[in-house]
Amino acid sequence: MSSNLEALYGRTDPKKYNIDVVPDMARSELSGKLNYTNGRPNIYCDHTATTPMLERVQRTVAEFNTTEKANVHRGVYELSQKASDRYDRAHEKVADLFGADPRGEILFVGQNATAALNQIVHSLFKYDKGHGNGSGRGNIVLSKINHSSNVMPLMDEAQRHGYELRWVGITPSYGTDLDQAERLIDDNTKVVAVTHVSNVTGAIDDIRTINRMAHEKGSLVIVDGVQAAPHLPVNVKELDCDVWFASAHKMFGPNVGIAYGRKNLLKRMSPADIGGGTPMHIESDGYFLAPVPDRFEAGTPDIGNAIGLGALTDFLVEMGQRIAGDYKGRLAESRADRRKYMKIAMEGVREHEMALSEQMIRGLESIPGLKLYGSRNPKDRVPTFSINIGEMHSDQLAMLLDGKYEGKIIPVRYRIQGRSGCHCAYPLLKEITGENIRGTARLSLGMDTTKDDVEKILDNVNFVAKNYGSMKRDDSKSRKLAALKSDFEQRATELFLSPKLNPQLYREILSLQDEVLTDKYNVNVRPIIGGGKLPDVNGRKFSDRKMRKMLSESAIGFAEHVSNGSGFRGFKEALLEYNRENDLSSYEKPWCYKTVERHFRRDKGKDGSVRHPKFAEKIAGWFF
Repeated sequence: MSSNLEALYGRTDPKKYNIDVVPDMARSELSGKLNYTNGRPNIYCDHTATTPMLERVQRTVAEFNTTEKANVHRGVYELSQKASDRYDRAHEKVADLFGADPRGEILFVGQNATAALNQIVHSLFKYDKGHGNGSGRGNIVLSKINHSSNVMPLMDEAQRHGYELRWVGITPSYGTDLDQAERLIDDNTKVVAVTHVSNVTGAIDDIRTINRMAHEKGSLVIVDGVQAAPHLPVNVKELDCDVWFASAHKMFGPNVGIAYGRKNLLKRMSPADIGGGTPMHIESDGYFLAPVPDRFEAGTPDIGNAIGLGALTDFLVEMGQRIAGDYKGRLAESRADRRKYMKIAMEGVREHEMALSEQMIRGLESIPGLKLYGSRNPKDRVPTFSINIGEMHSDQLAMLLDGKYEGKIIPVRYRIQGRSGCHCAYPLLKEITGENIRGTARLSLGMDTTKDDVEKILDNVNFVAKNYGSMKRDDSKSRKLAALKSDFEQRATELFLSPKLNPQLYREILSLQDEVLTDKYNVNVRPIIGGGKLPDVNGRKFSDRKMRKMLSESAIGFAEHVSNGSGFRGFKEALLEYNRENDLSSYEKPWCYKTVERHFRRDKGKDGSVRHPKFAEKIAGWFF
């Protein structure tokens, strides 16, 4: 795949460029980030989550909000006209950056890509009978590489319309399995959702090939481009994208959600969110929508941040001019020149970061006990590195790298500010680690990272591996896991002590228990308890009777937990406390009361001990 990616993202001009411009220029705009803590330099390694904002972008936003602020569009006074011109011009600048048509293909929605994605996904299923006909005849294909933001809105739509979800696995090089994707995408596929670049492994997916597969079957493709935008020269037309998303706050810019949509697609769509600015005209019996992008940008937008995003593109134009040796103190103005120099800038970023990746991979692979998840070929990835050391939890590793653990200073020379956990990519973490709750520690670099930074990062990782590599996994150190346990207990208490059964709540509990459930019980529970049958799940049929048995066993497991060894009396005490807290009568009984009562009074072993059903043991024994 490397040759294909190199053709798309490699340098197109053989002229020798000054790549040192990339980190030098970036760092000159980030003086506030390069500081010290407890006498040790901070090295920022969380670019994948968010990036610091360039100083020129900050100045642009501040100047607009303090001296030029006015609302856009429909204002005839000069200040409003000026704000409107700059806001509209920002759309054009971003279109030029990503190779889109500046007239109606770039949207600014909300503060991030998640907001923009939800708007487009729900708009898509709202407008098109072929996508939202409620027939249940259809499927949605999802890559396991996807961030949850590119999955959850489509899961909602699949549930609403009765569509099947089909998951595509990954290859040994951590990309989407194209052969499997081709088998799963068929004439009934409504949408294919893929990720341009993984936020976990840094793998670059072959988006152009996936788009071709889907289009041959008449399906649309939604591409999460959030991690591609800061690292690659992206041209959405060359990739043949239908929908593509990015987040400006991950590109050294402000909080703005960016969405590209193919013009003929956006023009046919009715927005999920409507209001001020979205209609062209309103009558008493209906309305006419405004052109794109206005119809998708309801209400007053964050004008200052949008204009600041335009300033970010100016930075890239200047970077491209400096890399090529063409900067004479003035920015290129024509659209053709701006596109050319922004492409040169992003090719320079790509070349600089491939050198960082090569250095990181070589260093990480030399560290004993370290596991690196991702391709070893810098041409197949961006500089995002997920690692684990020994058996420790990813949160433990991240805290050690940051130089502080259990209130003690760890004698590392630098404070490495990385991330840990499942990175909103739960299915992928489960696939690559086999123990998704553990997660990974993630070190993600950017255009401001230098080779000297990489040496310091490797120095810290080496020190931690050598001195703490034998540390045992301690899940209690994970704030995320503690929150998960608390959430589970609250939901379980509500489910098993409430007078009425809530099947949706049971489904949520099963989802939280996913780490310890066997395949036998890892099912999508639908709210049909009381009649009918569940559909096939992973090749097995689940009847209402089987689901009732699971619920009964779960209730018994919960009752054993809350009774704390004191039997039915302890369960009733917990019930009385729940009823008091929820303003219920002290005589109110939960839906599972008789099942629990029979268990405590009759279901005893010969030695007097309680016989836990297998599933009840799982419910009671892990989170509790």
